Amino acid sequence: MTANSMVQNSFLFLSLPSRSWKSCLYQHIVSYQHIVPSLQPQLLHPQARLQWKRCADMPVKMSRSQVVVMGEKVYTGGGATDNDEDEVFQYDPSRDEWSRLPPHQVIFFAMVQFKGNLITVGGVIQTDHGSCNYTGKVYRFKEQPKKWEEFLKPMPTARCYLSVATTQSAIVASGGVTGFKDGKSVPCDTLEVYSSETSQWHTADPLPVPCGGMTSVTIADTWYQLGGGGT
Repeated sequence: MTANSMVQNSFLFLSLPSRSWKSCLYQHIVSYQHIVPSLQPQLLHPQARLQWKRCADMPVKMSRSQVVVMGEKVYTGGGATDNDEDEVFQYDPSRDEWSRLPPHQVIFFAMVQFKGNLITVGGVIQTDHGSCNYTGKVYRFKEQPKKWEEFLKPMPTARCYLSVATTQSAIVASGGVTGFKDGKSVPCDTLEVYSSETSQWHTADPLPVPCGGMTSVTIADTWYQLGGGGT
């Protein structure tokens, strides 16, 4: 399954308190001002040389995977593999080693950290007969015993290839793909917010255009979304 559709070069941002989308092409400078102070001083030196270092390869080839950092570990999964496996991996930078987490029954999900939990949101559940069911379920990874379990109420809109951000009290799910028609993915502009204060999902201002497969990052109270595929 792929998100084959028109590629977007949009750069959007959402102010999480106001939940209002705005065009963000002029926000490159703002992003730069936020990011630069967090860099180590030696990296900003004009004569500094940055070099790539080859780390241990992932156990499987994967594209469009999700990445989350928790503590001293890196978690990745939810992407496309040769066989669309429900694989999630943990990487230990101190040992340069990968380990396989228990299989997740969902693929093409969004993965984030929320209240100290590694969680996945949405995705596709593959059946034994080869069909795919879109889901809005939220899962978390439980360390003891190691397993994936349902966590919180499902999103109202079942979808995959969505973008998700979190605050201390909320999960914000944006866009994604809700199905396929005539061989093409059907993106959505849906924005749904889970509030831990009400334990409910709420609908917020939609994206300016339907879009799935976006890359996003949160800086302070601003959520930046880049690219993705539209209709």
